[in-house]
Amino acid sequence: MEKFYKKFGLSGELICQIIRLVVDFCDPEKIYLFGSRAREDFKRASDIDIAVEGAKREIVGLKELLEEEVRTLLKFDVVDLSKVNAYLKEEIYREGIVIYEKIQANSQ
Repeated sequence: MEKFYKKFGLSGELICQIIRLVVDFCDPEKIYLFGSRAREDFKRASDIDIAVEGAKREIVGLKELLEEEVRTLLKFDVVDLSKVNAYLKEEIYREGIVIYEKIQANSQ
């Protein structure tokens, strides 16, 4: 996880906390880190851009929850991939880093 910090400027503990909160809030199929942190051209105060895919409920209020509960002074930008324009969606798929993916249970 220390490599994650050096690469994206976020601790493993912080990423785990974000994942837990997002999964508990909307049960997504995937969570992406995107923007300057994923491109590795972030500044110390750059926000944390999060995209959710396949959320089981609306993400209204998720940004506020993250900003209240996650132990950081950084701001969050949170988007639902089913509601963004095609250009942003393609950019997230191209540059984003999957930080969580739900494991599908085998139905056999």
